[in-house]
Amino acid sequence: MSAGEIQDTQLTSRDVTTIMSVLILLLPWGLIVTEEDTTIYWIFWYLAFEPTGFNFRAGLPIYPVFLSAVCVRLIFCVLMSRLYSERSTVKRVLSVGVIAEYHVVFYTILLGFNVYILPAWPVMIGIPTPFLLLSTLFLLKRRPPPRYDDSWLLTQKKESLESISSPNPDQYGS
Repeated sequence: MSAGEIQDTQLTSRDVTTIMSVLILLLPWGLIVTEEDTTIYWIFWYLAFEPTGFNFRAGLPIYPVFLSAVCVRLIFCVLMSRLYSERSTVKRVLSVGVIAEYHVVFYTILLGFNVYILPAWPVMIGIPTPFLLLSTLFLLKRRPPPRYDDSWLLTQKKESLESISSPNPDQYGS
């Protein structure tokens, strides 16, 4: 198989699901900076840079930010799969991708309100790591999804509008 033949092959929704699942597992989704440490978060582990040194912790954290980050990224994976099976649009996929990437910012803004209620609460700054969105844009550019043919839908709408605008007189029994 030559390079030209590999370039012309179309990705299936199963291929895209596999690629996106691996990217979701391997790429970090956020960086949270507090007064005490800086932490990079992945799905199943995180790496904290503390003043005393590195602290690597593995496991599935059950905090709401982690669970919601996993859910939004899984929705993004499903939408990418639907895009390559011609059941979604690029605009919808990219909008969910932006939400998935900037999720950490929304979460730290919500947590920021706790500083006013509990003065001992640490100030947090959430910084998104847009690696998943950038890799998705690269994938869409290198292997675009199949073109969605909606000409049948436009024809059907046109016929239904014509039947409404010019009703048949025999239809109403005059």
